[in-house]
Amino acid sequence: MESHELHLDRARATSFGSVAEQYDRYRPECPDELIDELTASRPTRVLDVGCGTGKVARTLARRGLTALGVEADERMADVARGHGIEVEVAPFETWDDAGRRFDLMTCGDAWHWIDPDAGIAKAARVLDPGARPNPNAPGRRAGVGCRPCGQDRASGRRAVASPGRTSRR
Repeated sequence: MESHELHLDRARATSFGSVAEQYDRYRPECPDELIDELTASRPTRVLDVGCGTGKVARTLARRGLTALGVEADERMADVARGHGIEVEVAPFETWDDAGRRFDLMTCGDAWHWIDPDAGIAKAARVLDPGARPNPNAPGRRAGVGCRPCGQDRASGRRAVASPGRTSRR
């Protein structure tokens, strides 16, 4: 399976839940420099896509922000909830946003599990037109997320994808 097809392997994508506690214990925290960049615009409504055990959301919480997590694996979501993170369980592509809009979207290290076309379309729908994440944040590689800088061509909105491995289109 090619790296740009990982989103098709849902069993593998949700396999981390079988070791959710260990994943939480040993997974590195999000770099402070990245969080500094992401919070520079003073977001108030944050969506953490593929939140896993809540590593990014917890880092944001230490800065006084509250993030809503979306996670496909109930076991990972349970660990995040144990850390005080609100999580809705669903794959991001089919998650019901209930008309909510956000001014920052993060995805710690899960964008490669999300269908790139459906994910960008969903991000364009849930991000406010004024959402302005920094595409050059420390730890990000050029083109991470999908289309350049995670920008949706139709709406002009930008999505912050993952500072780690992701699929590329």
